[in-house]
Amino acid sequence: TLASAGLPTDEETIAVYSRINDALWKALERGETTQPKLKVERFRQLLEHLGMPGDPVALGAAYAANLGNYADLLPGAEDFVRALHGRMKIALVSNGVSAIQRSRLAKCPLTPVVLTAIWRA
Repeated sequence: TLASAGLPTDEETIAVYSRINDALWKALERGETTQPKLKVERFRQLLEHLGMPGDPVALGAAYAANLGNYADLLPGAEDFVRALHGRMKIALVSNGVSAIQRSRLAKCPLTPVVLTAIWRA
């Protein structure tokens, strides 16, 4: 997303973005912001830090579209969930952006074994 917007993709920029993003998610958990604001604010702050022009709304939308294309699992997660399948109900809970999580779930190899999905918009 950064590269397609002509922004730097070096380790320092990624670290700055991560710090901004983490702080905003913690603020969301404390009820100090909303998801719609978070999705834009993280890129507004990054652009400000970089001193570069850009549209944080467009960056947020592009990032969400790109992020939804990945459904990486932690090592051992698939085996673990498959071992539980049929023995108990499995629920997915996320405070993540609903559209991104739904896109990821559509690509996830665990989708057939998940019995309940709980989404928080």
